[in-house]
Amino acid sequence: MDRTNNILERFFRGMKQKERRRSGRKILTQDFEHLPPEAALVYNLKCADYVSIVCGSLDRLHDVFSEMDMSKVSKNGDVKSRTDYYSNIEAPRIETASLPTKDRKLIRTDQMQQRIAAAAKSRVPHYAP
Repeated sequence: MDRTNNILERFFRGMKQKERRRSGRKILTQDFEHLPPEAALVYNLKCADYVSIVCGSLDRLHDVFSEMDMSKVSKNGDVKSRTDYYSNIEAPRIETASLPTKDRKLIRTDQMQQRIAAAAKSRVPHYAP
């Protein structure tokens, strides 16, 4: 009997194998941290039923994506939402370089730095036994 998540594990294993062939690297942690979650949906484009539901045909795929981009820009009202993802990445700091990407972004925000500084300056709470 198969385990309940065996299908997902097989899919992820195949995705990792293809990424290893593409990049030539053994350890893929950083590659998968920078990969958007929607990247897994690209594998659905091999299924004709999925393509016909989403965009009709592969020839019309670029039109569908451009319409989605334009609707996102019109909702945000900001053209900067289409800027390159990598243009905003700073050089990693030593103390947080080993954290996962999402945690690094949180830790490096100004608000979090202010909270850390405030906690460092505050007195240690005294608990009476």
